[in-house]
Amino acid sequence: MPFIRGCQGMGVGWRRRRTCRLEGRGACAVAPPQVAAMAGQEDPVQREIHQDWANREYIEVITSSIKKIADFLNSFDMSCRSRLATLNEKLTALERRIEYIEARVSMSGKVLAHEARQGLCRENVHFHLLLKQTWKH
Repeated sequence: MPFIRGCQGMGVGWRRRRTCRLEGRGACAVAPPQVAAMAGQEDPVQREIHQDWANREYIEVITSSIKKIADFLNSFDMSCRSRLATLNEKLTALERRIEYIEARVSMSGKVLAHEARQGLCRENVHFHLLLKQTWKH
């Protein structure tokens, strides 16, 4: 038995066989291949129906391909957005950490500067005492 597949959207139960001939039921039904062979040649109506079928099949393939591309692009977009959001969160956390470290270093620098000033003051006091002692003698 030849391979048969259904066609969506045709409306009257169309089926296509490997022989590229159409069979169907309803108002636009086409004679089976045996009857067409007995007639000797296809009439213009059958040729138009065959051409219509080929056009519909071509449109179906293109539509399916466009849908697949759109699905891929939507999936890719969502994946990229998710990854960018994750990277943004990590970057924000790193920026906060850098600000914290800068604040600690700044405070440490102020503390060190303050301690250095106090140390200089002590040294200055010692220096003045030594000077006084030296000039007294």
